[in-house]
Parts: sequence; C-alpha cells; structure tokens
Amino acid sequence: MTTRLLLIAAGPALLASLLLMAIADAARPLLMQQGAVAVIGAVALLILLRLRKTKIFLRAPYKILFAMAACLFVPLAFGLPGNPHRWLVIGGVRLYVVAVVVPAFLFIWQHASASENASQPACVVAAMLVALSLYVQPDAAQLSAFVLAAVPILAVSNLARTYKVIAFATLVITAFAGWYLPDPLSPVCYVEGVFDVARDFARAALLTAIIAACLPVLALAWLAFVRRSVGLQSVAIYFATLYALAPLQVTPVPLLGFGASPILGYFLVSFLAEHVATPNVANSIAQASRLS
Repeated sequence: MTTRLLLIAAGPALLASLLLMAIADAARPLLMQQGAVAVIGAVALLILLRLRKTKIFLRAPYKILFAMAACLFVPLAFGLPGNPHRWLVIGGVRLYVVAVVVPAFLFIWQHASASENASQPACVVAAMLVALSLYVQPDAAQLSAFVLAAVPILAVSNLARTYKVIAFATLVITAFAGWYLPDPLSPVCYVEGVFDVARDFARAALLTAIIAACLPVLALAWLAFVRRSVGLQSVAIYFATLYALAPLQVTPVPLLGFGASPILGYFLVSFLAEHVATPNVANSIAQASRLS
C-alpha cells in the first residue's frame, strides 16, 4: 500500500497545481503538460506496482549513487545557457534535474550507509558530490533541503564517527555558502509563488493549498514511522524544507507549483519505497552505536 498511499496523498496537490496555474493565467500548453505528467506518471507507477511484487535488493548501491550524482552535473555542461545552470531541455520540456534525482538519492544513500558492509568513503564522497553540484549550479534552497534531510541518515548510518563529522561539516558549510551566491532568476507566480496566488485569490484557497502541500509530507512521515524507515524520513524532511522555503520564492514548490520534475522525483521515490528493501531504524541505530 506504500505507493498507493503516496499517490493518494499527492493527488490534492497535483489537482491544486492545475487550479492555481489557471488562476495565474498560465498558458494552456503548460497546464496540459502538468496534467499529462501527473496522469502518465501515476498510471505508470500503478502498472509497475502490479508487475513487480518482490523486493529489490540493491547489489551495487554505490554505482547508482555516483551515477545519480553525475547526473546533477549534466546541466552544467549541457544545460541551458546562462546562470543558474539547473535545467536540461528534453523533447521541448525543461527538466529540473535536481528535483528528479535528489529524493531518490536520499533514499538509496540511506540504504547504502546503513548496511553492515557500507563503503564509508564512497558514502561520504557521493554526498559531497551532490552538495557540490547544488552549490555550483547554484541552488541554495535544494542544497539546504538536501543537508537537512541528510541529518537523520548520517545520525543512524553505519559510518564511523570521523566520517560522519567530515560529511556533516562539509554539507553544512556548503549549504551556508550557497546562500551567498547570487541567483538572478525572478520568481514566477505559478512556480515559486503559488501560495501567493492562492492567498490573493481567497483565504480558503490558501488554506486548501497549505493542506494539499502538507499531505505528501505527512504520508511520507507516517510511512517512515510505521516502516521505521530513515530513508522515507529523510525524504519527508527534504520536501518539508522546500515547502518551508516557499514564502521566500527561491525554489519551485513541489507538486503544487508548475513543473514536471518534482512530480517525477516524488513518483520515483514512491516506487523505490515500495520495492527497495532498506535497513530499518532499529538495526541502523544498533549498528551505529556499536561503531561509535
């Protein structure tokens, strides 16, 4: 029921995104793209849910982590010209790579760092590469969300204390430094400013938008508690941080604002949460306490 619950929780936000985009007079092709991505993604997830019932055990998580980290550097070399460097154009659609990759990275990173035979240098370097890519793009909001989400992962990981301190200190310093880099982009009302659109339309619309934004976070948090999954907990923190930063209008509002990438990122981690076997919190804490 994990994937179905996360899909249901995302439904109000995805519907509200279409309504808020219409209120903000977004172009019809953008509305069609938003709706198509949501519907096609949800259908694909449900089909995958029926086709594959067994758990997936990641036998080479470090290769996956480094591949995902490498994807975050692609916009720097092949993305749209200008600053910041965050998007790739694929088939006429601008893909915000970070929003697709980072939630899944967090989930898999927790799996790798909590395993008994965790490769400690690989876990730390992979996280540092993600932070570096977000710093140089620059993307301070996503970097801050990533760092806060990394806290529970590092806390219960199977890494030695030295590696934990090095990783945490590096991520925090990079996050603080990221906010001092200029971001020349102006916010778009139906992307970063959807809560303002809802507030200007009606108080009830703002309250509805806030509730819709909270539901995916609450679903992730509840599943993290029930399944004792630090990976899901960190993803919940990641999305909650982005929603908390929404009043600053420095990042697209996931699911609620326009953008295919946050939808794809949420759906991808929903699939992983159903099918990838991860160590639970209790085992992770026990392993961490034996090492520290």
